Amino acid sequence: MASPFDDWTLDDIEEEIEEELARESLRFTSGLVGQDALSMQRTAQLANAIDVNRAFVYGNHWQGGEGWIGPQPQPGESGYDQTMSAIEKGFTSRNAIAEVVNRHAAGVMGREPDWGFAPRRPMEVVDKPTTAEQILIKEAEALLTEWWDKRMVHALLQQACARPIWAGRSAVRIYIPAGLLSNGTTTGGKRTKLATAKDLASALDLIHVAIPMYNEACIITDDETQAQCGVVRYWYESEDENQQINVAELTYLDGDQTIIRTLSEDDAESQLYSLPLGKRLALFEMRRDLLITQQVQQMQRALNLAVSMLPRNVVTGGFLERVLLNAQMPGHWETSTDPKKPDKFVPDDYVTGAGTTNWIQGTQVTDPESGRTTLAAPSIQWRQPVDPKSAIDAAQAHYADILHECDQMHVLTVADGQVGWQSREQARADFESSLRVTQAQAEACGRWLLETPLALAEAITNQPGKYTKLLRASFLCRTDTGPVDANERAQNDKSYASGTMAQTTAMQRNGIPDPDAEVTRINAQPGGDLAILEKRSAIYATLASVGDAYGAAIIAGFSPQQAEA
Repeated sequence: MASPFDDWTLDDIEEEIEEELARESLRFTSGLVGQDALSMQRTAQLANAIDVNRAFVYGNHWQGGEGWIGPQPQPGESGYDQTMSAIEKGFTSRNAIAEVVNRHAAGVMGREPDWGFAPRRPMEVVDKPTTAEQILIKEAEALLTEWWDKRMVHALLQQACARPIWAGRSAVRIYIPAGLLSNGTTTGGKRTKLATAKDLASALDLIHVAIPMYNEACIITDDETQAQCGVVRYWYESEDENQQINVAELTYLDGDQTIIRTLSEDDAESQLYSLPLGKRLALFEMRRDLLITQQVQQMQRALNLAVSMLPRNVVTGGFLERVLLNAQMPGHWETSTDPKKPDKFVPDDYVTGAGTTNWIQGTQVTDPESGRTTLAAPSIQWRQPVDPKSAIDAAQAHYADILHECDQMHVLTVADGQVGWQSREQARADFESSLRVTQAQAEACGRWLLETPLALAEAITNQPGKYTKLLRASFLCRTDTGPVDANERAQNDKSYASGTMAQTTAMQRNGIPDPDAEVTRINAQPGGDLAILEKRSAIYATLASVGDAYGAAIIAGFSPQQAEA
């Protein structure tokens, strides 16, 4: 059966990607999928929604003036450019959006995840891998560990987990660079095999990982067959370096085979590969609802306005404004030599600062009726600085609103006066729940990122399915909700001491990432065994007084030999 993607051209790919991005932009604000739901003008506005998020995350908050919501002249008014330039110089921002994005991504993938391999066959809870399976697991994990470290996969996954928070999607691609394909076989001038390698370790050395930009890669689903195709587009310079060559790579399934098809404006670069990758695509896409919504954008702009007012307040407070009324500037009159021209007043320098003295007199006022000239009584008025409290309070409120919208209110301390420790515990639980949305996508991506490179290495070395047919990858994110305060730790310890919470659970809630390893370290330290013996003895004494001594010893945790003794 022919694949619906076999006949796609570069123009088809460009159109499909643009339509997919347009659908995501529509979901950004309206929750609608069909493009007919909004006018063309509205659609064009929404198409830029994700780009605005990108600008915020990467620090461009001015955005050509669109990021400023304070007073400003209307476009076309006289002096518009000069006024906006002056506003831009004083524009100040606090990147709360990048903060919540990075905190969320670190909560999911900040710690090294737990991963490994297990038999693919159905197993009961009590089943264990056979000796042969254990050997395969050990070999596979050794191969992938070296590749994982060399390719810095953990750091790439951190980047991949951050992107869907503001873009709604993030693609992860495995590929063999063009420069490493030269050792592959060719037929009729076309490469028909990606590359060759003497063993799996060498094959994995050829495989790289990339995180394309959100508008350069995606998974497209055919409406009629629901078949999926991964698409990546990129450009490279021609040999004369005068032209950018457009290239697209497709990965889709044809029966049990994975097709990797490269299309290029330069036909010499167009290739087609058919590989036994166990029905895996060479591209994975994580998707989730946006955390950085229109509301968060609005709060960020309001926060920037409040923060921008603070340095302006410093200027008005440090450089006090004064107004002289009915006062003549220091200077002198020069008599005009032309009887047709009036005398001219020439002002002198007005010196200010410590140790200076100035004489100020009133301006001359001539009565038009009597012609009498008198001096007006001069006065001075000071403009007192405005209290910055309103701007400070506004900035704190807008920052808290952003945290609340992104389920990160636990970041605020009790000293902020906005949350108590009980409310903070609930806020931490909300944050943990929000992490699970991204965590599910990250763990699926992690499993794919372990199995697919291994399957590709097997295909390169003509050993299809050696590991991947018998083993499946396991991948578990070690989520991190941030430091736990003293009140929370004390409450967790109290629950454990009263027997209403397991030790492992208490340790995890107190921020210990690996409770089992921590217990081992506790037991290994001086006196650790004595503490365990004391607890077991207390349990034994209680149970032995009302029942069988041997059974009491077993229940208390002693070995059969110790119980017999």
